[in-house]
Order: sequence, then structure tokens, then C-alpha cells
Amino acid sequence: MTKPEPEAMDLLWEATEIAQAIGRTVRQTYNMLEVGELPARKVGGRWVASRRALEAHFSCSQHDPAIVTVGRVGRSMDFAGRDRGSR
Repeated sequence: MTKPEPEAMDLLWEATEIAQAIGRTVRQTYNMLEVGELPARKVGGRWVASRRALEAHFSCSQHDPAIVTVGRVGRSMDFAGRDRGSR
């Protein structure tokens, strides 16, 4: 029996697995996936994401706590409400 490749073990298939990994509900995760807020792709009609890419995505987005993403268009605003443009 062969061991699975480390890259294959890193993949999360389906929104339910991705939701568990990022600590969100399945509905929140679907919304984030559909608008492109998560580093994931659809493969054969199923969402797939790399655990490492998700960890990197969330660790990078936490470096600047003064920036929050608002709305479904990916615009960023600081806490004073000033538009910081598209990501």
C-alpha cells in the first residue's frame, strides 16, 4: 500500500470540510467561496482548497487589523470608513 502524497493530504474537498477548517458555518463558507474571498477552486463541481493556502490567507489578513473587508465586491475600508479600494 502506498502512502498518499503530502499535497493530497493538504486538500480539503467540499465546503463542509473547508468550513470546519476555517471555523465558519457552511453557509458563510459558500458565500465566501462564491464571491472569491477564499483561495479555492471548483473541480468537477466540487469546491477544493489547500489547507496551507487557507492558513496563509487568514494569517495575512490578520496582519493589518485596521482593515476590514466589506460587502460582496471586495472593497476594503478602514475603521474610519475611508475607502481603501479593491483588493
